[in-house]
Amino acid sequence: MTVASDRYRRATPLPARAHFGGLLAHCIMVSFVDVALILLVGRLYGVPLTSNWPAMIGTLVLGAASFCSLADAVSVGDLQR
Repeated sequence: MTVASDRYRRATPLPARAHFGGLLAHCIMVSFVDVALILLVGRLYGVPLTSNWPAMIGTLVLGAASFCSLADAVSVGDLQR
Protein backbone atom coordinates (compact mmCIF):
# COMPACT_ATOMS: atom_id res chain seq x y z
CA MET A 1 0.00 0.00 0.00
CA THR A 2 2.83 2.42 0.73
CA VAL A 3 4.44 1.72 -2.64
CA ALA A 4 1.23 2.78 -4.37
CA SER A 5 1.24 5.93 -2.26
CA ASP A 6 4.82 6.65 -3.34
CA ARG A 7 3.89 6.14 -7.00
CA TYR A 8 1.00 8.53 -6.54
CA ARG A 9 3.27 11.16 -4.99
CA ARG A 10 5.73 10.96 -7.85
CA ALA A 11 3.03 10.97 -10.55
CA THR A 12 1.37 14.19 -9.44
CA PRO A 13 2.58 17.59 -10.74
CA LEU A 14 2.44 18.89 -7.16
CA PRO A 15 5.90 20.02 -5.99
CA ALA A 16 7.37 18.14 -3.03
CA ARG A 17 7.52 21.34 -0.97
CA ALA A 18 3.82 21.97 -1.47
CA HIS A 19 2.99 18.39 -0.52
CA PHE A 20 5.13 18.57 2.61
CA GLY A 21 3.73 22.00 3.53
CA GLY A 22 0.19 20.71 3.19
CA LEU A 23 1.04 17.69 5.30
CA LEU A 24 2.47 19.92 8.05
CA ALA A 25 -0.52 22.27 7.91
CA HIS A 26 -2.89 19.32 8.18
CA CYS A 27 -1.06 17.90 11.21
CA ILE A 28 -1.04 21.27 12.95
CA MET A 29 -4.77 21.85 12.33
CA VAL A 30 -5.66 18.38 13.60
CA SER A 31 -3.51 19.00 16.67
CA PHE A 32 -5.39 22.24 17.38
CA VAL A 33 -8.70 20.36 17.24
CA ASP A 34 -7.32 17.66 19.55
CA VAL A 35 -6.07 20.20 22.07
CA ALA A 36 -9.35 22.11 21.95
CA LEU A 37 -11.28 18.93 22.75
CA ILE A 38 -8.87 18.01 25.56
CA LEU A 39 -9.19 21.52 27.03
CA LEU A 40 -12.97 21.33 26.80
CA VAL A 41 -13.13 17.99 28.60
CA GLY A 42 -10.63 19.23 31.19
CA ARG A 43 -12.71 22.34 31.77
CA LEU A 44 -15.82 20.19 32.29
CA TYR A 45 -13.95 18.40 35.08
CA GLY A 46 -12.79 21.67 36.67
CA VAL A 47 -9.18 21.72 35.49
CA PRO A 48 -7.92 25.33 35.41
CA LEU A 49 -6.75 26.68 32.04
CA THR A 50 -3.33 28.14 31.44
CA SER A 51 -2.74 31.87 31.48
CA ASN A 52 0.21 31.70 29.05
CA TRP A 53 -1.57 31.06 25.72
CA PRO A 54 1.27 32.17 23.39
CA ALA A 55 3.65 29.63 24.94
CA MET A 56 1.02 26.91 24.71
CA ILE A 57 0.25 27.64 21.05
CA GLY A 58 3.95 27.84 20.17
CA THR A 59 4.63 24.52 21.86
CA LEU A 60 1.69 22.94 20.06
CA VAL A 61 2.85 24.15 16.63
CA LEU A 62 6.47 23.15 17.24
CA GLY A 63 5.53 19.71 18.57
CA ALA A 64 3.00 18.97 15.84
CA ALA A 65 5.39 20.03 13.08
CA SER A 66 8.32 18.04 14.46
CA PHE A 67 6.38 14.82 14.99
CA CYS A 68 4.66 15.14 11.61
CA SER A 69 8.05 15.61 9.95
CA LEU A 70 9.38 12.60 11.82
CA ALA A 71 6.46 10.47 10.69
CA ASP A 72 6.95 11.53 7.08
CA ALA A 73 10.68 10.78 7.27
CA VAL A 74 10.03 7.32 8.71
CA SER A 75 7.44 6.52 6.04
CA VAL A 76 9.78 7.64 3.23
CA GLY A 77 12.59 5.61 4.81
CA ASP A 78 10.41 2.50 4.68
CA LEU A 79 9.86 3.03 0.96
CA GLN A 80 13.57 3.19 0.20
CA ARG A 81 14.38 -0.28 1.55
